[in-house]
Amino acid sequence: MIDLVPATMPSGTFYATFVSGLDIIPMTPQSMDNGMIMVEVPMNISGQSYVFLTSDNSGNVTDATVLAGPAIVEVTPGSPDYDLSIQ
Repeated sequence: MIDLVPATMPSGTFYATFVSGLDIIPMTPQSMDNGMIMVEVPMNISGQSYVFLTSDNSGNVTDATVLAGPAIVEVTPGSPDYDLSIQ
């Protein structure tokens, strides 16, 4: 979960759209309080990624849909799982 603090809080419906490599994933904010927007980071986001506040959840990040951003987020990839029982 991350907190975003835009200079101006968007009105109406908006999404936190994550861009990581070739993946573009819009997420619905979990909560908004005192100018902060809390949103869950999608599972397949990894490494240096970007998050925009957008007016739609189409996955298109254009000048017409971006309300705020980008914010740069660094997501550490999870540790790999090793199955040592295989012989």
